[in-house]
Amino acid sequence: MALLRPFDVAIETAENGEQAVAKVQDQAFDLVLMDVQMPVMDGLTATRAIRALDLPRLKGLPIIAMTANVLPDQVQKCLDAGMDDHLGKPIEPARLLALLSEWPGRTHEAA
Repeated sequence: MALLRPFDVAIETAENGEQAVAKVQDQAFDLVLMDVQMPVMDGLTATRAIRALDLPRLKGLPIIAMTANVLPDQVQKCLDAGMDDHLGKPIEPARLLALLSEWPGRTHEAA
């Protein structure tokens, strides 16, 4: 995530949705940028799995979809899976900065 380096944020990556779920279970995060199309477990399934976890610290965790699927029905699928917002690809640095500024102060429940 070279686009994130200038924002002075700690970055943790996962190769697939299964790894993403495991990392979220084991570590605290302020925000998750979830790619929708990943091997092993896609981002929609991973988000549903994260939302199903019974860990209080995860209840408000913002999850932002990253996908080239920007049609309204595709964005709605992301929201229906439990994602809080959508970041279209190719990623625009200004939009990414706006999300990084906006979401850590909000929670999933407040969305």
